Amino acid sequence: MFRLSFRTGLFIACLATLLISCFATDEVDTAKNTALIRGGDTSVLLEGESGKISTVYFKPDDDDDDGKDNNDDDEKEDFSDNNEELLSFQVESLQEVGGDGKPVGLQGSLRHGVNSLDSIMFRFSALDNSTFYQGIPVKIINMSESVLSNQQGNLRLVVMVFLSAGNVTFGNETFRVQSGTMKFNIEVSDWPFCNASVSCLSQSNQPEIGEFLELTLGIKSEADDLEEEVDSDICVDPDDDPNENDDDCPKVYKLGGNSKMALNKGVLIDTGNYVAMPQGFPKVEGTGRMDKKVIFRIPVFNNTAILDPSVDVGPPTKKPGNGTGHNSASSVQFISLAFILSYFLVYYR
Repeated sequence: MFRLSFRTGLFIACLATLLISCFATDEVDTAKNTALIRGGDTSVLLEGESGKISTVYFKPDDDDDDGKDNNDDDEKEDFSDNNEELLSFQVESLQEVGGDGKPVGLQGSLRHGVNSLDSIMFRFSALDNSTFYQGIPVKIINMSESVLSNQQGNLRLVVMVFLSAGNVTFGNETFRVQSGTMKFNIEVSDWPFCNASVSCLSQSNQPEIGEFLELTLGIKSEADDLEEEVDSDICVDPDDDPNENDDDCPKVYKLGGNSKMALNKGVLIDTGNYVAMPQGFPKVEGTGRMDKKVIFRIPVFNNTAILDPSVDVGPPTKKPGNGTGHNSASSVQFISLAFILSYFLVYYR
């Protein structure tokens, strides 16, 4: 009798271990103020301090050079800056500008710009790993609203990882996503633009009017330059008209290796109105792995403005070495599965 109970207990314990190792792969670490999301072959690390978003291609069952799955316990995602295939994105600054593109609101008690978000502390919402976005299953988490300097506006990042393929619409633009595509909304709200109600004066004591908010997104990737991709398979023509221009498709850039980024040419403002950015925006600047950036020029809004970058993290161009390619949970799954099979063999023989 005791022998049967022991076997049953062992079976239940191993089954529980297997289920936990298979499904409890995402985590929010409140002590470190970080969150980790996995979907498809993509892993995303979010840092509450500064709002940095890092992502890598991660396939737990990938083979090593010998062609066998070795289930190495010490191999997991490499989010270090030494990983050349790491992609990272961070809102670096916001600056209100006039119609001529020059900064406004530099004088006075309320500065209409934020030079750095390194000291901003974002707070995470609960991770929702069973929801849908435009009918496509996703995992989603918010880096909750944080008041910017001098109580000037709020910034929120909504990060999602798609779990299957489909088409997504943002305003007038439609594009494809894959299992593992990472998309992040950048939402700015309650920005006090220089206008008749909010007085701003230039250095010569002249009134200033703000017409745009420029948001700079810093990017780190393997490519030295962000090269625009023509005829990308990310683009979707909802009317199936080969002669139509590409106004209904976002700009697509190569990030290096097999990774791509889609940048919408418009922004959703206030109640979801789609407004195109001025000609030439979003604008890519900088060169080198660590020094690239995209500048979005957002037209003046009353309540909220939303940008919608998305990233396809492609497989590495070379075989990953130690630190990438395997999940330590795979060994736990293998051992647990072996125990479960042993239970059935012994109990039912």
